[in-house]
This record gives sequence, C-alpha cells and structure tokens, in this order.
Amino acid sequence: MQAIILAAGAGKRMGGSVPKPLLEIDGRPLIIRIIAQLRHHDISEIVVVTGARKNLIEDALIPYHIKTVFNPFYVSSDNLVSFWMGQEHISQTCIMAHADIIFEDNLLERLIAAEGDIVLPMDASSIDEEAMKILEVEGRLMDLSKTIPVEVASGESIPLMKFSYKALQQLKALTSNVLESGRFGLYIDDSVLELVQIGNFETTILDVTGAHWAEIDTQEDLARARSIFNQPR
Repeated sequence: MQAIILAAGAGKRMGGSVPKPLLEIDGRPLIIRIIAQLRHHDISEIVVVTGARKNLIEDALIPYHIKTVFNPFYVSSDNLVSFWMGQEHISQTCIMAHADIIFEDNLLERLIAAEGDIVLPMDASSIDEEAMKILEVEGRLMDLSKTIPVEVASGESIPLMKFSYKALQQLKALTSNVLESGRFGLYIDDSVLELVQIGNFETTILDVTGAHWAEIDTQEDLARARSIFNQPR
C-alpha cells in the first residue's frame, strides 16, 4: 500500500508565516504526524505534493526521506492538479490524505481495514456550508460536493480516502482527461464522484461519526483541533 499527501495549498485564511502542513498540534507538525501514522501501518512509500512555501515543507521532510513533487500551478488550480502531479508515483492500493488534517489512529485503522475499491470516510455530526459533503441513499453515493445543501447532506467527507489498484488506475485516467480538457479549478472529489458513477467499483461510505479528527482552514479550526487533542495554544 502507498500514500499520497496533498500539501500544495497556500492556506491564506490561516495567515501567519507557517504553512498549514507544518502547524503543530500535539507537539508535531500535522504532516509529520500523518507520515508517522502511515508508517506505523507499514505504509512506507509516501509521496507529498508541495506548492506554496515548498522549501519549508521539503526541508521539514528531509529527515523522513519522503518523495516530494512540486505543483507549480498551485496558485491557479485546486487539489485535482496536485493529485495529477503526484499520480505517476503511485501504482497500487493507496491512501490519499490532505496535509491539513489531524485524526486519531483508529480512524486510519478503520479506513485501511474497510473493504471496497473506493472508501470514503464520513462524519455525520460535522456538516456546514463550506464542508465537502456526502449525499448517500441506502449506502450509495449520490453526490460529493460543497454545494449539497446542509439540510439534505448525509455528512462531511473527511479528506482521507482509500483506492484499490483497479480504482486508482481509472482515477488517474479520469484526472488526466479532465485536465487535458482545460478544467483546472476542480477538486479531486469531482473525479472521485465521476469514478463512482461509472459503476464498475465497489464504493464504501465509512461512517466514522464520533472519531476524533479535524481539518484546519482557519485559526478557529486550529484552536478547536488543539482542544480536541488536548493541547494548549
């Protein structure tokens, strides 16, 4: 099993001089914590896609001997391009994570153990307008987007997914086709939804409601994450 971590975003809403992947919670930068958790589960082949403040992130990763790939389009594109930049370096069942999240070990354990070609963790207790939301009906993914109305959404999509070898190959092809058509402002979630709609893959929506995790986009998110993981400011 391999992993790809998307760490190219500028994180403008956070302000400050520290890139989001290097924000410290529980005494460690977010991205270092994720790498340690992956390696604890014997996932040693890890690719990190950088963009904004790439030198700071790459320098922090030197002791961990991680493959890094630079996304030069990070200012004008979204994370679909970052995935595309790194996809040539992943070729088997893989975990895809954003670098600005923190999660308890049990969540990752459940993701790895879950069956399915596409495994999408969902938290039904945390939904807001800005969240990447999931709409499911009887276990089937009907929509995956930020535009799903809060009142009909099933839950928030956690930016930590798993793809089988078969699903990964098709996801890579879809991503390449999308970008060749000139659509650079899309999320990786858009291609994942299209992949699910093809219908050739077993898709598992993994309800992890109650698990401790947080995505950090703002200072308020950071304070909340530190509170969840019992760390002072």
